[in-house]
Amino acid sequence: MGWSTGSEIMDKVISQAEDLGYEESLAWFSILIKIFEDYDCDTLGECLGQDVAFDDAYFLVNPGEA
Repeated sequence: MGWSTGSEIMDKVISQAEDLGYEESLAWFSILIKIFEDYDCDTLGECLGQDVAFDDAYFLVNPGEA
């Protein structure tokens, strides 16, 4: 069981990270994805397709889902 607002929160984070470069975004998203998932957020896949760095971080953290 997860928390459904996780993807809504991450959507806002992604939109605020537009000024960061790819490497910095990748690092931050990797950290945030791990934290969200540690707190049982299982809806972050809904955020895929919005930002290349987020997508790459998501699959780095969850390689079995690629």
